[in-house]
Amino acid sequence: MQSEIRNLDNEALLSLVLAQQDDWREILTELLQRHRQSLLTRCYMYLRNQQDAEDAVQETDLRVFRAIHGFRQESSFRTWLYAIADRQCHDLARKRTRYVLSDHLRELIEIHEESLRHQSDPTEERNLVRKVMSRVPRRERDILMLRFYADLPLQDMADYLGLGLSATKMRLYRALDLFGAYVESERKAV
Repeated sequence: MQSEIRNLDNEALLSLVLAQQDDWREILTELLQRHRQSLLTRCYMYLRNQQDAEDAVQETDLRVFRAIHGFRQESSFRTWLYAIADRQCHDLARKRTRYVLSDHLRELIEIHEESLRHQSDPTEERNLVRKVMSRVPRRERDILMLRFYADLPLQDMADYLGLGLSATKMRLYRALDLFGAYVESERKAV
């Protein structure tokens, strides 16, 4: 059976899978195997990490197995397969961005905890934040509000602001630096 499957072209394999032959899983496995290298290359180009690319391809395979019988053939199988892989890559990249951001959040938490050691009254701390936020220019205040009050991830912030991810990060880091400078000047004034 395996040699018979290998002799068929991709369209014939897809037809057998969609007809739900008894051995459709084996046939679909063969069909996916034929696209594996190009998917790995595509995912690697997107993610720039071999392990992440392999994870994306594996997740793509699982999603194809779950969804294949809903494939309506409005596009080619390859186009459909690549669309699934692209979504997996996008999701992995977004998760990776969250992990990178979590390192920055740990630093912010440490800074905040350090400031709490110096500030015994939470009301005083809130008042300081309000006062500093009122001094921060609107553009910087907006991005700080999106990040820390709306709790948006960087990609969502970028989409909302109509900026690229890199520009959004840069704007956030500048706003954080400015906020920190204002906090220091307020503490020194007290």
